[in-house]
Amino acid sequence: DKFDTKMYFQLTDDEKFWSKKDMTLEKTSKFALENALDFIALGFKPENTKIIIDTKNIKTLYPIAAQFAKRINFSNTKAVFGFEN
Repeated sequence: DKFDTKMYFQLTDDEKFWSKKDMTLEKTSKFALENALDFIALGFKPENTKIIIDTKNIKTLYPIAAQFAKRINFSNTKAVFGFEN
């Protein structure tokens, strides 16, 4: 708020869904909404704050993700996430 800048918070409910076999989208949606309340409680200006929930805001998220993905090669991904061949 001090810099009057826009804040974007991405809530990765889809990753939680994929992480466990018994996880449901209903559960991860509930978790995302609870996490959103945590960000709201931080007191950022509502007009400058955007909370992006992956499964709810894919139209917003996908174009941004595509721009990042275009600039990241597999070698970088392996290094960051520790993937092996």
